[in-house]
Amino acid sequence: GAKVEFFHSCAFAAELGHFTGRKLTPVAFDWPTHPEIFAYLFRIDLSHGVHSADRLAEMVRLIADETDTRRIHLVSWSAGARVLSRAMVQLGGSDCEKMRQRYRIGTTVFAASDVPEKDFITRLPAIHGLSERVIVYLSDNDGALKWSARLMGGGPRLGLAPHALEPHEALMLSSHPKLQVVDCSLGKNLRGFDISGHRYWYQHPWTSSDLMLALCTDATPEQRGLHQTPTARVFYFAPEYGDRIGKIAKKLYAPQ
Repeated sequence: GAKVEFFHSCAFAAELGHFTGRKLTPVAFDWPTHPEIFAYLFRIDLSHGVHSADRLAEMVRLIADETDTRRIHLVSWSAGARVLSRAMVQLGGSDCEKMRQRYRIGTTVFAASDVPEKDFITRLPAIHGLSERVIVYLSDNDGALKWSARLMGGGPRLGLAPHALEPHEALMLSSHPKLQVVDCSLGKNLRGFDISGHRYWYQHPWTSSDLMLALCTDATPEQRGLHQTPTARVFYFAPEYGDRIGKIAKKLYAPQ
């Protein structure tokens, strides 16, 4: 994301490796951003993000072609979603199925994504075609994404939960069966608290637990303890999630 220095990228990667029980080999990809927000507002960092997409694609090719890695998961946060979504288009080429077998991409994650929704939808066919599954985490109370949309333009952000689905959003869900949308704010009235902010994906234990189970297992959202909404492929955390997740995690990890 923007304002995230190399130290933080390495720390995030190390946390994923540690809390998944060393089941993953984390690799940090750090695209150049400045520590102050003005570089983002003046689009300097955004320009860096655009030019870094081909470097990320190059890194994925290198890992896939030069190692015996069984599966490559890709996790992006905030403005990093712009880099990852562009890189996936480059990796897809004209034959996503053939490239999926080459790159062995498993789960592609977009958490609190500061990418215009319309841009994501344009790139989704390549992302969906290359991945075994695509997980989008969003919240209705993400101040950083609200300000980004106001100051930077481009329309609603992918990581900001809508109050109601627009027709193009419903079409996106219905036509991409590997897509999983986790609305972290849905059900907050029943739970008594919201999962909000811009760093909830790793700071809130419910969201980070779901992320780690998704990366370490092939479990469906329901098997990971999430509840299905009336809208296909949209899931949420029910009030009893905190009481159930321990047993769920033990059950999913037991075969391993």
